[in-house]
Amino acid sequence: MLVACISDIHGDREAVRKYIDEISRCDVVVIAGDITNFGGREEAREILGMFPLSKVFAIAGNCDKREVLEVLEELGISIHEKVVTINNTAIGGVSGSNPTPFSTPFELSEEEIWNSLSKIKEGLEKARIKLLVTHAPPYGVRDKISTGVSVGSRAVRMFIDANDVNYLICGHIHEAKGVEKFKETTVINCGTLSTGFYVLDVESGSVREVKE
Repeated sequence: MLVACISDIHGDREAVRKYIDEISRCDVVVIAGDITNFGGREEAREILGMFPLSKVFAIAGNCDKREVLEVLEELGISIHEKVVTINNTAIGGVSGSNPTPFSTPFELSEEEIWNSLSKIKEGLEKARIKLLVTHAPPYGVRDKISTGVSVGSRAVRMFIDANDVNYLICGHIHEAKGVEKFKETTVINCGTLSTGFYVLDVESGSVREVKE
């Protein structure tokens, strides 16, 4: 099963148009938040309407207003605090990010993130392949800003430390884009869609970057 791994669209319609053909060839499309650029329902619906929604599973990011999560629920594509299983792969997610210096619309305490992750733990465990989707990367893994400081979520790090997670798809820290193996988890920080996206083969574990 091929998964298109996307994050941080930030309302960039041109980026969606640039990559939508190749995105649509994948079996599943995972969007790891920041669909809008501080936008709400209308912008979220417009952006999401450009994707093949029958294949999409998504969470909201810190730059999405909380009402974006409502849109994801209405469209039936939300994986916030829930798990969907496709073939042998369980996909579960948590919206928002740990606190930032910028007071963005969808920030959560580490305790809140941990509580949300706890709600999907059992669902992930039931499948052979576990795919976790968070907006923020785990602390210490693909999470360094330009100054070299790690700003990822400690709760996400604790969760993958304590649980068997095969893949983690995230975004949030644009300059930390890339793929890194952390213990048994392949962490994919998708960066911004304007710089491309990744295609994950969940069976083989191969990850391919798609960009201009």
